[in-house]
Amino acid sequence: MYPTREMWDKGITIASASDHPPTPDYRPMNAIETRVTRNRPYPQEQDTDMVHNAEQALTVEEMLQSYTKNVAYQIFREED
Repeated sequence: MYPTREMWDKGITIASASDHPPTPDYRPMNAIETRVTRNRPYPQEQDTDMVHNAEQALTVEEMLQSYTKNVAYQIFREED
């Protein structure tokens, strides 16, 4: 859905979070999997013949940064 690779490569700081309850799944590991694989994290819902905008995938390391370092930056706590 989001052009995350394009945004990341342009230097946009992506800070990830679990927007529960608006997001039906609050678990960060599922969100990381979704951004890396560009597919749903639930086997019964995965598209086996199509990955959504694969060229926009981020790496696991980038996603971990988006959940840690980038969130700290967002709330002005990057020195902690």
